[in-house]
Amino acid sequence: MTPSDSPPPKKSVNVWKWVGIGCAGLLVLGIGAIAAAVYFFQRTVNMSFDADSAEQVANDIIDFEIPGGSEGFMSMDMGMFKMAGVLSATNPEGTILLVGQISETAMQGDPESLEQAMQDSMADQTGSFQVQEQRLEPRELCGQTVQATILQGEQTVGGQTVPALTYQAFTTYNGEGIFVSLTTSGDDAETQANSIWGSLACK
Repeated sequence: MTPSDSPPPKKSVNVWKWVGIGCAGLLVLGIGAIAAAVYFFQRTVNMSFDADSAEQVANDIIDFEIPGGSEGFMSMDMGMFKMAGVLSATNPEGTILLVGQISETAMQGDPESLEQAMQDSMADQTGSFQVQEQRLEPRELCGQTVQATILQGEQTVGGQTVPALTYQAFTTYNGEGIFVSLTTSGDDAETQANSIWGSLACK
């Protein structure tokens, strides 16, 4: 065999290099898809974690007064209903007020489903609250006597377990559905809850 008849040198093909490049490409595409989904969701439901915006949405739905002041933490607008959450400015882990409003048009359709969806959304915001007892009590809301759900239990605040209380109620005001969920915790949870609930006034 002459030198010219020698087989050409084999090129080294690093398979793992191309597998890595492929995985990296899929990862980039996955991150891009997640980012697009988050963007679409925020655009569709108009969800915001801006404190001022959340405070404004809550005040558009109902008047309230939290001892020591309040600070918004989230708001959401899906057209048929909107919701906002505010915390105590001085004890953010000790007071959570969530308010929701269902439009008059939606109330003429399927208000029960919307009320349940709103209630489920609010339940996701109450953190580490552990319910031990549940009962119904008459409460004033928007100038009407409603059957409020009272949840009593415990909540972890600052690494400690303390008494906690939630008041939830739904009513109709000027054709619109109004839902309120108030959670307070600490030794004075009931005093705080009654004070804040007494300040509520629909607009």
